[in-house]
Amino acid sequence: MHTLTTQNLTLRPYQRSDFDAYAALMTGPRAQHMGGPHDSDGAWRNFVNDAASFTLNGFGCFIIVEDATPAGFAGMIQPPDFPEPEIGWGLYDGFEGRGIITRAARAILDDAFATTGRDSFVSYITPDNAASIKVAERLGAVRDDAATPPAGWNSLVYRHTPKGAAA
Repeated sequence: MHTLTTQNLTLRPYQRSDFDAYAALMTGPRAQHMGGPHDSDGAWRNFVNDAASFTLNGFGCFIIVEDATPAGFAGMIQPPDFPEPEIGWGLYDGFEGRGIITRAARAILDDAFATTGRDSFVSYITPDNAASIKVAERLGAVRDDAATPPAGWNSLVYRHTPKGAAA
């Protein structure tokens, strides 16, 4: 596990003290785009999966910190039901519209391509999540209708490549 920095952001490993803010997002209505809303046990399982991903997969999720305040999370995960590693993100209430997710995800993609040897990652995005689709497109991802989303998920698949990450 390591820490990444970008303009005005620090991307650091999860800490137990991050759970309350994470759970507030994952148990609320905005989690509909992340397989939720979840109950608190489901939010905990997601939190632990995100945190453990570094150890199990060599890539994982980060808490996004802006001006010493957790603003959300972003990173790579691949639970057993995901056909491919996914870059995903979530933003806490009050941090929207500032480019935080785009800057964080760009740093994570650049780091992942430099350190994992993989030639692509995907984002699984529900068709009605226009904000995340815009983020994926800003990152240079291209919709990949030939890719398979996780079983039972109503998701579009956006593919990130090093060429898109460097855009």
